[in-house]
Amino acid sequence: MEQAEFRFFGFKEKDRRILADGTLNVKFTLYDGDTRRWLGVTVVGVHRTMTDEWNGTSAVIGWTPIHSALGAGIDSGRLGPDVTAVEVTFGGTILSISRDAGGDATPYVHYVSADSYGLPLDMETVARDQLVELGRLAPWVDMVTTPPSTRSEKLVFKYYSDTDGIPRVWLEVQWLARLSGHPHVMPIRHLVVEEGPERGVVGFTVPFLPGGSLEASRTTRPFKLKWAKQLMQVVDDLNLQHGIAHTDVRLRNIMIDPATDNLVLIDFGTAARQGELNDLAIQGNRDVASVIVLVEELVTRSPTDTEWVTTDLHCDHLNGQGTEGLLQRRPWIADPDALLDHPAEDYRVALVDWLARRRADPRHYHDHADDAPQAFDFPDHMPMPTAEEVRDLVNEQEVPCWNFLRRDAVRTGRAVVDWVRPATVALDRSRTLLATGEYLDDDTADETEGPGQEARRAAKGEKVAKNQRGVRKRRSPRVASLLKKGG
Repeated sequence: MEQAEFRFFGFKEKDRRILADGTLNVKFTLYDGDTRRWLGVTVVGVHRTMTDEWNGTSAVIGWTPIHSALGAGIDSGRLGPDVTAVEVTFGGTILSISRDAGGDATPYVHYVSADSYGLPLDMETVARDQLVELGRLAPWVDMVTTPPSTRSEKLVFKYYSDTDGIPRVWLEVQWLARLSGHPHVMPIRHLVVEEGPERGVVGFTVPFLPGGSLEASRTTRPFKLKWAKQLMQVVDDLNLQHGIAHTDVRLRNIMIDPATDNLVLIDFGTAARQGELNDLAIQGNRDVASVIVLVEELVTRSPTDTEWVTTDLHCDHLNGQGTEGLLQRRPWIADPDALLDHPAEDYRVALVDWLARRRADPRHYHDHADDAPQAFDFPDHMPMPTAEEVRDLVNEQEVPCWNFLRRDAVRTGRAVVDWVRPATVALDRSRTLLATGEYLDDDTADETEGPGQEARRAAKGEKVAKNQRGVRKRRSPRVASLLKKGG
C-alpha cells in the first residue's frame, strides 16, 4: 500500500475538562495535511502531567498511538469525508465517530482578488482547476503542472486553507513580486485563483527546481564557494538595499538552479521590514548569523543548530561561542564527509571579509526599512471583510468577525472553497488529479456526501473545457491605465 509522502497534523486546542479521576478530556481541531481535511477530536483520559510538561495539545496529538490511529482511520476510509468529529483514547482506540454536519470544524477562509494585492508588475494568473497535482511536498505545498495546452512545466504550488496562512501567503506574494528579477531570489510564476462565486487568490506558484535544497543534497552535491558568496550577496541586497530581514535563512530554504548553477533563496513567508519586528535586535544580524552558521556547518559538519542562532553577532551563546566566534576558530578543517570545491579556510576567509565590508557600509547602520535606498511600500495585511459584511456571523463570544466556520458560511449563503482531496493511499494513479482535489474526469464529485457537499456542487461545471483554456495574463489597474494613456 502506498504511503503518504508526509503526514502532517496541525491542531488548535478548543477546550480541556478535568475528570473525576484527575485525567483530562482534551478537545481540539485537527488538520490533516495529506487530505486537507479538518476534524473535531476529543482525546479521553489524558494524564495531567503530560499536558503540563509537554505543552498540552502538542503532547496529545504527538503521542504516537493517537497519531497512528487518526492517520490509519483517514487512510482506511473509516474516518471518511463525511466524518466531522471523532473521540479517541489516549492509547489510540477510536471510541466514537460523528457525521453531524453541525459539528463540522472546517474553517471558512477569506480570499481576495488579484487586484487587491496591488502588485507592481503584470502577473500571470492560473485557475486552481487548471493545475494538475504531481506530488505533495509539505503542508500547504504541492508539486503541480500546468495544462498541456500551455507551456507545461513543473511548479511548486503554495496556498492556504486556514486563517493562519493568510499573512504567510500575503507577505510572500508581496516580497517575491517586488524582488522579481533578482538572480538569487525565487521568482513568482502565477497567482492561483479560484473561479466562480468564491473567486479570489488562493495561493501562488514558483518554478520547481530539481535537486532539492542544500539540506537535502548536502551529502551528494559539493557546496561551492561561489554559492556561499552568492548567499552573502543576496542577504546584503535584502538587508542593506531593501531593508528586509528574511529571518529564516536555513539550508532547507536554499536551492540551486540547475539551469544557471546559481544559488536561490526561497520561503519569504516570515520576511519582515527591518524595524518592524518585535525585537529590534533581530534585523539583518539574524540573517548574517544564519549565513555564518550554515556555511560553517556545511564545511566542518559541526553540530551547531540554526534554531539557536543568536541575534547578536558578539554574543557568547552557541556552544560557548557566538557566531563571530565560529570565524575566530582558524583554520577551518573540512569534515571528511564534507563535499567542497575549495579549501575549508577559503570559506572562513570569505565570511570574515564579508563582515568587514558590511560594517564599513553606511547602510549597515540603518535601523528601519524606510532608511533603505530601495524600500518597498505595500500594506502589511490582507484587506479583511468589514464588520458590516460579517454582521450575520459571530464567533464563540458572539462578536461579529471574519474568522468563522465553513458551516456558518454555508448557512448564510456564502460561497466557500473546498480543499478536500483523496488520501495518498487511495489515489488512482491512472487518472489526472487536479489541484482542487477532484479528478479531471470526475463528473460525480458533487454527489459525494459530507460537510463540503454544497461547495463541491457549486464548483462543478465545465471543468474539462476550462482546463484547456490555459494561463491568462492579468494587468493591474495601474498598468492598464498607463497603457491606455500611451495608446
